[in-house]
Amino acid sequence: MKTFVHHDSAGTIRSLITVNAPKGMSVVMTPKPGEFATEIEDLGLKGTADVEAVRKAVRNHRIAISPSRSTLVKKGDA
Repeated sequence: MKTFVHHDSAGTIRSLITVNAPKGMSVVMTPKPGEFATEIEDLGLKGTADVEAVRKAVRNHRIAISPSRSTLVKKGDA
């Protein structure tokens, strides 16, 4: 089962989406402006998600935002 969240820059979860998909499947999500979409692992939801388990996960968690590092490289060097 793949689990995705829409969250803001502070890590506050806006929505949680689960997809019962085969291993190796790719999913593309389009967040609203000002939100991000992140796949999360090891949430522990199995099969048909229990609504209370999902609510508890959202209530008790946030997304940890780690700064990414961007560098400028010359074209052809990357």
